[in-house]
Amino acid sequence: MPIVSDPILKERSDAPVTQVSGLEAYELWASTYDSEPNPLLMLEQRELNSMLPEVKGKHVLDVGCGTGRWLETIADRGAGSTLGIDLSFAMLTRAKGKSRVRGLIVCGDCLKLPVRDSTADVVLCSFLVSYLCDLAGFAKEIARVCRRGAEIFISDFHPQAHNRGWKRGFRRENRSYEIATEHYSLDDLRSAFTKENCEICEVREIAFGEVDRPLFALNGKLDRFEEACCGPAVFILRLRRAVAGQRQRRSGYAHYSENLDKSAQAFRLVGARLTLDATTALPGTIEIRRNRISRIGLGESAFKPARQISTDVMDIDLTGYLILPGLINSHDHLEFSLYPRLGNGRYLSYEHWAHDIHHPDLPPVCEHRSVSKSTRLMWGAIKNLLCGVVTVCHHNPFEFQLFNEDFPVEVVRDYGWDHSLIFGKNVAEAFQSTPPDSPFVIHVGEGVDENSEQEIFLLDRMGALSTRTVIVHGVALTQPGLELLRRRGASLIWCPSSNLFLFGRTLEWETLKTVPRCALGSDSSLTGTGDLLDEIRLAYHKLGVPPHDLFSLVTTRATDVLRLARRKATLTIGAPADLIAITDTGRSPAETLVEASYRNVELVISRGRPRLFSDRMMRRWPPVPRVESLFIDGVQRFIAAPVSRIMAESGRSLDHISLAGRQVKQ
Repeated sequence: MPIVSDPILKERSDAPVTQVSGLEAYELWASTYDSEPNPLLMLEQRELNSMLPEVKGKHVLDVGCGTGRWLETIADRGAGSTLGIDLSFAMLTRAKGKSRVRGLIVCGDCLKLPVRDSTADVVLCSFLVSYLCDLAGFAKEIARVCRRGAEIFISDFHPQAHNRGWKRGFRRENRSYEIATEHYSLDDLRSAFTKENCEICEVREIAFGEVDRPLFALNGKLDRFEEACCGPAVFILRLRRAVAGQRQRRSGYAHYSENLDKSAQAFRLVGARLTLDATTALPGTIEIRRNRISRIGLGESAFKPARQISTDVMDIDLTGYLILPGLINSHDHLEFSLYPRLGNGRYLSYEHWAHDIHHPDLPPVCEHRSVSKSTRLMWGAIKNLLCGVVTVCHHNPFEFQLFNEDFPVEVVRDYGWDHSLIFGKNVAEAFQSTPPDSPFVIHVGEGVDENSEQEIFLLDRMGALSTRTVIVHGVALTQPGLELLRRRGASLIWCPSSNLFLFGRTLEWETLKTVPRCALGSDSSLTGTGDLLDEIRLAYHKLGVPPHDLFSLVTTRATDVLRLARRKATLTIGAPADLIAITDTGRSPAETLVEASYRNVELVISRGRPRLFSDRMMRRWPPVPRVESLFIDGVQRFIAAPVSRIMAESGRSLDHISLAGRQVKQ
């Protein structure tokens, strides 16, 4: 396996380890390079494929082209011309033997490229930076050959992977080779290229995930899989050669947050009714400063500007709106929000459903799987944002490279988890490794058969049922099971629409009332009805849950279950500025919430930043932050997210983009 760490290198005592330079390595490795499954290359290829721009008619330069794997892709996409350059004659020989490789292939030094100035429209540098002795010289040379506005894509081994002890290497004829590499930080790269007038457009830090498990198994390294998933393994840097006079921008989605930061330094929302609790809302003013609620004034006098203390505060008139705390979705699988519902319903358990719908190579699953995971996760965030959710518990590994301050919603970070007792890896170990002050989340009792009924007792025998255990679904809980759950002090997350679709039943509210710690989740679009507001309306209209209880299930009770700061779900001084605005109908906050849909949510502020606006709200907000338009079932919203990019990426694989069952257009 081409990705090796010290323990893997040393596991075969009969295989001596030889240190080689990058050039020596690829001369030796060339004969088997394409035939060996390489998780690093496959991880990079999945993500970079979705990032590449339109290349028809453009001049594309692949620096460090190796055996031509990206030259094949670029040729298939109709590039106007291609040029591959590499220092390894053996690797280039392989590239020249491939019928799909087009254009010129040249043996050359990346620090002295045999290319005229200002000729390339797109430049690829895949797994090359680690072998550079002069990063500054390389950046200067790449900038020299690029036209103004050219796009540059640099991918390589992530510095954090090196810090975790990973090494670059391969095996040949019973001998292990470790490749000598340089170790540049992302800041080193940023600095080198910005000095050459190349703007940083995006940085992706990519970790292994479940989709990579079979490849590790194929290589006999399944025991290394969990370790490999613990942090980013690859980075991809997208740059643009700046045009004359163009200002530099920060990386990632910082061009959104830069404008949002300016608008979110200090502002007051005036004229609205403020939610005090589920049943009470009063006219007032709420001031937000440094991403927190800094001041609240109640009553008509709060609207008078004469006593305004701060002169740097921007007033936003929200007359006619009700302000509520941002909602908390306690259970979702964000990456499945583009999928349609799968399955025919009325299963005995989630295991039967999973086997029924597991056809990864057939439509519609194969098309959706071809959309990059980062794009699907972004769609999941937008789905939640549209319905007023500001915090989500994502039942999968935390994506460190994506779930940052610029991600549209906040994703719960401090938690332990396993999927379930059947599909989990080692439930007892996962529970024991969860910090004592963090929740441990797991699907339990998701079914109607006897095995599902017994799962909670099995979990208890494992020693994994306690006050920090959060059970998702619990459809099969019998009275003894419920008594055990209460006795252990465990929590329950209820996803009624998913339960009804899969099994034709869900826990009744009379039963749920007996569980002290309970919250509401939407589940994924694979089985759920839509978004969290859809879930609330179903629970109110079809299942008889009172409005004030539903209000607490998505605010204060959710913070209790997920062990978040309780003030996160309230409008109080010092609390995080997470709030939403809905047209005021004069009813209580809870009564307003149970009748609301995504069409009624006109403003979402998450972590002090405005993230979503309706058209009507945009006209009340001077100046308007940089946002992108999105139509969801014909309803226009303006969102602080890279909508154009993810629309384009999704459109390459999907004929129609549907988000939680609703048609999406731009």
